[in-house]
Amino acid sequence: MIEQAFYTVISGDVAIAAIVGARIHHLTRPENEAGSAIVYQRIGTVPVTSLAGDSGLDAVRLQVSCWAATHADSMALAELVRAAVKAAPDLQATTAMLINDRDAATGNRRTILD
Repeated sequence: MIEQAFYTVISGDVAIAAIVGARIHHLTRPENEAGSAIVYQRIGTVPVTSLAGDSGLDAVRLQVSCWAATHADSMALAELVRAAVKAAPDLQATTAMLINDRDAATGNRRTILD
């Protein structure tokens, strides 16, 4: 499953682990969790077809939220995630979109990779 492959890649990256530790979550971040974190979820799956029919492959879209106290820190974390995923031969991923956000309640910053 792509989510497990993604988790394995980013949780095994030393630079990412130094920032987020074990704070890598699927779907939601626990309430009141402090510190930088990563939250990821599958947004869509489209079967890949060819002239011969179904290829047995899927194009999967993941959304990854990189949380940190500052904009610069969330962007730096997002760049580490991008680099780790790009270097993983099993994922064959590309970033389609990058969005910056701010949580009004906490002031924390989020960089979303799509």
